[in-house]
Order: sequence, then structure tokens, then C-alpha cells
Amino acid sequence: MEINNVKIDWESVLEPYISHLEKEFPGLDIRGKMSTIISDLANNRIKSRIIMGAGRVCAYAFYTPAGFYSDRIYGNAGFYSEGVYTSERLGNLMAWLAGEASSGRKMLMIDRIFNMPSGGEEILSRMGFRLLQRIRMERDLGIPVPDKKPAGNLTFSGLEKFDVNTFSDAEYEAFSSVEDSVLMGSSAEERHNFTRFIFSGSELYGEINSTSSLFCFSGSELAGAVVVANQKDGTSGIVPLVLTVFVRDRYRRRGIGRYLLLHSLGELRKQGFRSVRLYVNATSEARHLYSSLGFVESDERYSEELHYLPSGINGH
Repeated sequence: MEINNVKIDWESVLEPYISHLEKEFPGLDIRGKMSTIISDLANNRIKSRIIMGAGRVCAYAFYTPAGFYSDRIYGNAGFYSEGVYTSERLGNLMAWLAGEASSGRKMLMIDRIFNMPSGGEEILSRMGFRLLQRIRMERDLGIPVPDKKPAGNLTFSGLEKFDVNTFSDAEYEAFSSVEDSVLMGSSAEERHNFTRFIFSGSELYGEINSTSSLFCFSGSELAGAVVVANQKDGTSGIVPLVLTVFVRDRYRRRGIGRYLLLHSLGELRKQGFRSVRLYVNATSEARHLYSSLGFVESDERYSEELHYLPSGINGH
């Protein structure tokens, strides 16, 4: 039985999911962040759908605006347990979310579906969803780092030459031909605002490590960059996270990306950090570069999975 927008005890419904996230991300205030969503759900300020079984909520779905980006919505769905999962219930929830996205002309993006068995991937694929998986890789900074600049008329500088709009536009261009571009909004203004947020030292990403971040210029044009943040980790204190590393297409295959990363690794090592992290698309060729520089894949539980339903936005 499906019921839309009714008052239910969302705190109890989402408690297993919240507990799961707290174990997976011990450094984040998951419960605090979810409290606002629970309140909005309880007061029907967020649209939702639930599926009842044996007198209790056995599956749910809801969606929220996508923060900085107005061209998409973020869906969330889950099951009380794998035992109450059925393909029909999954299809019902996903069809509802897809319909809501379509009516608003939005792209639908969904985080990992809670308690969905592996067989659910086939259902989602048949419905047109694509899976974007990002793998966490780590590197031991105790390993010495060579540092050799690439040849050519290139200059390198730190954040003193940072310009939000220039950086954001160059990053968007560099990622426009790869699957990760789906993570970037279609509006330049919204992308610029998100970049400002990243560089503001947010709780989610941490303070920018200016010493280990580096920009590459060809003349006055930004050719590439690497940006690192000091991210809080509940078990390790502060661990550097490579937020982004990119090289624009016309400057690739010249060793720029390799040098940018090597510079960051060397600076982080000087600062006394023991390790550094980054996330990379599971199908990206960049994984070979990172592996060649000493990065290794972390435990599988650190992977990020995002299902998205293309709607013509960003050319997808």
C-alpha cells in the first residue's frame, strides 16, 4: 500500500539509516544534519512516499532541493531491511521520484539506496538510471616525492592568483567531456557560488590547505590546478583531501597534472601529514595516474555511489 505525504514517525523510520551513516562517516554530525530533514518530513514540507507492510513503514522515498544547483533534485530512498525489499517496491519508489523530477524538469540524483540488495541495480538500469561510482584512494606520505616541473612556457602560483569565476569555469571545461560533469550544475552563476562555498572553509570539506594547492598558467590563462583541503576525520583528526585536480584539454599530455599532484604531496609531507586522500571515478583513466604516484584504493565501504536519471541537462 502506497501513501503520500502523511504524518508518520520519520525519526523511527530513518533511525536505521542514520545509524548506518554515523558508522560510515564518524567525523560528520549526521544526526544533526538529518534532524532538519526529519522535521520537514513530519510537517510535509518535503514530498515523500511510503510503502506499508505488516502495519509498519517498510520502504520510503523523499526528495530535497539540490543546494546550490537548481537544475536537479536529490532523492533518498530505502528499505526497513533487505527482507522487505521487492523489485516492485523499488520500481514504485523510483517511478514516483522520476515523475516528480520530470514534472519539475529536473535531473534526478539519488544516493546509495539503503538496504537495497545487489539485484536492485538491474531494476534501476532498466529504468534508465546511470551509476556514478567514485573510489577513495589514499597515499602514504612517508614515501619520498620527486618534484620536476614540466617543460614549456608555464608558470605556477598559489592562491594569490585565485579568482572564483576563472577557476570555476576552467574546472567545468576540464570535466565537461567526462562522466563526472554530471556533478556540476548547468548555471555558471550557481557553479561560481558553489566554488565560493568550497573555498570558504566549510565543515563538510574543511579549510583549504593553501600551501599544497597550486595553479598552473600558460601566459594569463589558467591551464590546470590542484586544490587540497584539511578535512576533519572522526578517527584520525585532520586528513588532507584532494578536492580537485584538473588540466584543461589543450594542455594535457604534458605532465602538468602529475606535477601538480607531486607538488601537493611534497608540501603535505613537509607539513607532517601521514597520508592524503582523493576520490576518483571508478571508470576514469585518472586512476592509472594516481596509482603510478603511489595511491592505492581504500576499503570498498569508502566508495561513493550516486544514481542519476539524465534529463538533457548538461548534455546528458
